[in-house]
Amino acid sequence: MEKTLAYDIVGENPTAPEGKFFQINFSTWPVLVQLCQRLAPDECGPSVADWYGDDSFNRGLTPPQVQRLARKLLDVSSISSCIPRPSQPPARILEVIAQTQQESAHHQDALSIGLFWDFLAFLENCGGFRIGLFSLK
Repeated sequence: MEKTLAYDIVGENPTAPEGKFFQINFSTWPVLVQLCQRLAPDECGPSVADWYGDDSFNRGLTPPQVQRLARKLLDVSSISSCIPRPSQPPARILEVIAQTQQESAHHQDALSIGLFWDFLAFLENCGGFRIGLFSLK
């Protein structure tokens, strides 16, 4: 099985297993970051550009920043009252994912809606995060 380079996103103060660790392909992470920036620019803040690339190690968000980002993503996606997550997300999220992927066509791995839900669950339970070392997935 071929291994791919991945970002390891580490929860700082996890409150549930979903908040301990989030791993994502190296080429998909920038697409997810751009999606978050598009849906919640104020919550991501100016440091979002540092979340991928050579200077990304140990970057991330504090617990209050993560709470604001998770809340905004829930509000924008209109899923705050849906537990478990719906299998078919709201059209707004699908549109933004499609547009983000189209603009990031050079990224080889598509961002799935399942990965978006996993990241949202991570945000809701991580208590802040930092970007760890790269690993092989």
